[in-house]
Amino acid sequence: MSSKSFVKIITSRMKEKNMGVRQLARECGIDASFISKVIQGKRNPPSDEKIIKKIAQVLSVDPIMLTIFTGHIPSSLQLILENESFVNGLLLKKYPVLEKVVPVKNIITTSAPVLPSARNIVPAGKGKTYQKSDITDELL
Repeated sequence: MSSKSFVKIITSRMKEKNMGVRQLARECGIDASFISKVIQGKRNPPSDEKIIKKIAQVLSVDPIMLTIFTGHIPSSLQLILENESFVNGLLLKKYPVLEKVVPVKNIITTSAPVLPSARNIVPAGKGKTYQKSDITDELL
């Protein structure tokens, strides 16, 4: 997610609630110029989950979703997402459309066997390192 998603959700909720930047800032206990700069794209969204939760509460938005829209992983999901099997299952079994979205870095190292359906994303191999040039264009 990009900060554009964060800005889009907070501006649409502010509009729905007929709320200005100053009112949102006052109710969240943060500086109005900070919110204004985030909306204008001059600053990144807040990274502090307490601030994000307060904004979410004031705007009636799910705080986990809003945190994800800032480009961060919510602390409540950290342990779940550290489980490689769970993430592979999530990406490859339930959401096959994500196979085209998963970014491939310059060097990919696999420490465990890759699931058969993951071959669309990362060439299979155990402990082998691949250079970006080893991966065909259609996989990128």
